Amino acid sequence: MNLHKINDGFIQLEQISRKIERMEQNGENPILIDELKDQLQKEFDNADLLLTEKLDNMMYFIINKEADIKALKEESARLSKRAMSRQKTIDYIKKTVIKTALENTKTGKHKSVIGSFYPMNTESVEIKQLELIPDSYKKEITEIRVDKSEIKKALKEGEKIQGAELKKNTSIVFRK
Repeated sequence: MNLHKINDGFIQLEQISRKIERMEQNGENPILIDELKDQLQKEFDNADLLLTEKLDNMMYFIINKEADIKALKEESARLSKRAMSRQKTIDYIKKTVIKTALENTKTGKHKSVIGSFYPMNTESVEIKQLELIPDSYKKEITEIRVDKSEIKKALKEGEKIQGAELKKNTSIVFRK
């Protein structure tokens, strides 16, 4: 049984409860009313048990999904480290082994059906001392961040802040 059906069951039980109240108000058969009350209590207990079981199962589901997420993040970090290690190996082979091998060929190049190796001269700038670089070559990068916790405090104290409002949210807390 799914949660929607359990909730529908609670609604039906509430309707039966109201019917019993009306029967009592109208002075109908007390024996019938007592039987309906006993039946209603059993149904409430059964529905409550089903709901409790479903909610417990949802907790297990969440625990499993959180474990999956943790494992995937750990695996992602592990694979990222492996990828970086392999990239370093490739860079080392290119800078040392292949460079030396190409220097020992007649043409300084290697071409085959798989691909080709050839040296290419490039330039890059190495900064030895940042303090000595003229300001005209420096860029200041600023990042603007909003202090939401301070805005929240101010809004709670009744302060009006344009562009911000206090938003009510509901979250489900799940403790293990």
